[in-house]
Amino acid sequence: MPVKHLHLPPGTMILQHQDEARMLILRRAVKNNWKGMCILLLALSGVLLHLLLYNELGFHRDELLFFSLGQHPDFGYFSVPPMIGFIAFVLGKTIGYNLLAAKIVPALLCGAMIWLCSLMAVELGGSFFARVLSATGFLGAIIFLRAFSLFQPVFLDVFFWTVRSIFCFGTSTRNTGNI
Repeated sequence: MPVKHLHLPPGTMILQHQDEARMLILRRAVKNNWKGMCILLLALSGVLLHLLLYNELGFHRDELLFFSLGQHPDFGYFSVPPMIGFIAFVLGKTIGYNLLAAKIVPALLCGAMIWLCSLMAVELGGSFFARVLSATGFLGAIIFLRAFSLFQPVFLDVFFWTVRSIFCFGTSTRNTGNI
């Protein structure tokens, strides 16, 4: 029996095969990367925790100071580094000076810190359990819940020191095989 050819627009069959290939790759990535998805869910839960509770306490007086610094951005202030003023300036110009603006950047960096803590566990040779333990330890630590709930330079200090330490751990373990 002769093969009957369908008269389809050019590229239709190719697109169908490409979509199937993409779905297969996505299924394999999800199947093989469920551990990463667990860490991502922990990070998102940290962000959601901060964003759900941001309206409970109102402004802290220092947050108002940093927003006032954002109204006059400069390369240095008497008491704080300039980055907090520039972040306040960008927030003031984009979403305004409100309580959500004061809480959104620390909340997002809290999620990034949860992911970085799990990455640090990997750099130190930890298993998946170590990744989850470090991420949940950060999520439940009172000192970090406080630091990442206020718009103060503390959350930036903690974030950038963690990034720096991951870089140091990564380079030391790659060069020598141990710490």
